[in-house]
Amino acid sequence: LYREFTPKWVPVATAEIVDHIAFLQREYGATNIYFYDDDSFVNLEHVKAVATSLKQRNMQVKLSFRGARVDEILRMDDEFLDLLSETGTEMLHIGVESGSQRVLDLFQKGISVADIIEINRKLARHKKLIAAYNWIIGTPTETIEEIMQTTRLLTRLIKENPRCFIFQPNIFRVVPGSVLGETAKEMGYRSPANLDEWITAEIEQNISSPWLSDEVKKLIAMLQVVAYFVDEKAALLLNTGSIKDCLIKFASKLYRPLARFRFKTGFSGLLIEAKLFFLAQKLLKWWR
Repeated sequence: LYREFTPKWVPVATAEIVDHIAFLQREYGATNIYFYDDDSFVNLEHVKAVATSLKQRNMQVKLSFRGARVDEILRMDDEFLDLLSETGTEMLHIGVESGSQRVLDLFQKGISVADIIEINRKLARHKKLIAAYNWIIGTPTETIEEIMQTTRLLTRLIKENPRCFIFQPNIFRVVPGSVLGETAKEMGYRSPANLDEWITAEIEQNISSPWLSDEVKKLIAMLQVVAYFVDEKAALLLNTGSIKDCLIKFASKLYRPLARFRFKTGFSGLLIEAKLFFLAQKLLKWWR
C-alpha cells in the first residue's frame, strides 16, 4: 500500500502543529509534548519553523523528539540546536544502533562510528539537551566482540557527554523480506505463524533467536539490566523529591560502579542483582 503514496514523507503544516500544541495546553494542561515519529528531522527547516513559531508566540512547553538520525544531527549547527533548547526541547532519541562499523553497514545506516562520536560531542555543548541513545544487539552474524565494541562506544559517549542517556538495548527483530531477514532465515529463523506468536516475538526480553549462542544470550540478559544504571537517568529524571524517587536515585548511584564495570567488560557472572532488579520493578508498580 505504501507504494501508492508519493512522496513518502508528508509534513504537517507548521501552524497546525503549533496550534495543536496550544490546544493541548489550553484544554488539558499539557506541559510536555513528546513527538513519536520514525524520523522527526527529515526537513530541518520545517522543524526550525515550528520552533521559531513557538518562540514568537512565547509558548512555554517541554518537547522531546523520538526519531533523530545521526546524519541529521551532523547537519544541525549550533544556532539550530540553541533554538531547540530555547523553545523547550529536552530530549532527542537517537538511533546509534551499534559500535561496530560492520554491523552499522549491515543496517545500511549510512553513518560511521566516528560520526556517532562527533554528534555526541556536539550535543554535549548544549547543556539543556539530553542525547538519548537507542541501540540494537543480537543481530544475525554479530559477534560478542562486536557487542563489546558497542558497549565500549556507549561508555565513551557517557564519558564525553555525562548528561546523555543509554536506554535498554533493543533485541534485533526480523523484518520479513529485508536483507537481514533473509540472513536470519538462513540461520534458522521461522516467521510467527499467527498473531499470538507475533505477540510473543515482540516481547523485549525474548532472546530466543536461533542464531544466538547461550553465551550471547547470557550477555544480552545482563546488558538489559545494567543499561538502566550506567548513566545519570535517575538523577536527571526523578526530581519530585518523593521518598520513592529518592530511594531509586540512591540505589542507582550505589549500583552504578558495578553496572559500569559489567557494561564495559561484559562480565555477566554472579548476576544476582538481576533478581533484585525484577523484584524492585514489581514493587514499584505496586507503589504507584
